[in-house]
Parts: sequence; C-alpha cells; structure tokens
Amino acid sequence: MSLESNLRSMEQARERYWLRYPGTLPLKLRWRALTVRHSLHVLPGERILELGAGTGLWTRHLTAVFRGQNPITAAVFNDGLAGSAAPLPNVSYVRVGVWQRTPS
Repeated sequence: MSLESNLRSMEQARERYWLRYPGTLPLKLRWRALTVRHSLHVLPGERILELGAGTGLWTRHLTAVFRGQNPITAAVFNDGLAGSAAPLPNVSYVRVGVWQRTPS
C-alpha cells in the first residue's frame, strides 16, 4: 500500500467512525479540540495544520475553540471528502497528493 493510499484510507476510516456516533460526536470532537489547545499551548495568531481533515467535522470544533484567532490549513487526502467540506472562517482547505520521487 502506498503512502498516499494509506493516508486516504485512514482519513475515510476516521470520517466513518465519527459519523457512526452522532449522539456523542459534538462532545467528543469539542473535547479533542480543547485538549489540543491546552496541551500544545497554541497562542492567538499561530497557524494550525490539520492533516486528514476530511469533511471538516473536527475542523469546525477547532475553529470554535480557538475563536477564529488561529488560521487553520486543513489538508485533505480524498477528493470526495474535500468537495463536501463546509467553508469555515479562517480555514483554508488544501487537497494534498503525495509527492513521488523519481529515481535518477
């Protein structure tokens, strides 16, 4: 399995997992976002890179917890998920492909 297909697979699995528990999803994602804020001591104005953002489920909670004071770059590995990501203030979604080095 290539790195790119592994990243796509992990992103899709995370989306499926989160959507499987709609009753507790908001609470869990908010708790995760608060944990990142307090554990990593992110200050206002610092940039955040979210890898495997998918449709932006967790990105929405990150934006709320950081009160829009931190620009977020949400890297998405799946074309289908990138197209369904909701626009959020101070968030830019980037479709990422893995660069392959060509042997010389």
